[in-house]
Amino acid sequence: MRGFIKILFLVFIGLFIYFVWIRKEEPVPDKLMEKTEQIKRKAEELTKGIGNWQKEKDELVKKATDEITNAAQNIDSLKRALEVAAEEKKEIIRKQIEELEEKKKALETSMETIKGASEEAWGSVRQGFEAAFQSLKKAKEKIEQEK
Repeated sequence: MRGFIKILFLVFIGLFIYFVWIRKEEPVPDKLMEKTEQIKRKAEELTKGIGNWQKEKDELVKKATDEITNAAQNIDSLKRALEVAAEEKKEIIRKQIEELEEKKKALETSMETIKGASEEAWGSVRQGFEAAFQSLKKAKEKIEQEK
């Protein structure tokens, strides 16, 4: 939000300069032209930064969605295995299902947080997401090793 406000402010300054000095067809001092160019470059940089942030956010949401779908499939296969498993294995499989469901839920919560994250909060939200994502991945790998 702060970045967006900066962009609006820079655009306003640019328009102000245009309508006050340039529009009058008066000679524009070199320093003013230089400042105007600096403002334009800064506005372009800010615009690019917003685009990159949004693109990364969309990629993480897709990555999370894919991982959640994969985890749901693993949980379903474990539930099917639970039905045919011997009694001594059932408790182990139940714990695996429980752990995967818990990690999946944490990743879903983190994904929802990412969807609503602002640019200012992006760094900390992204770290929380990565931790939840890695936790789910490790749980899945652990289950695969135990099979």
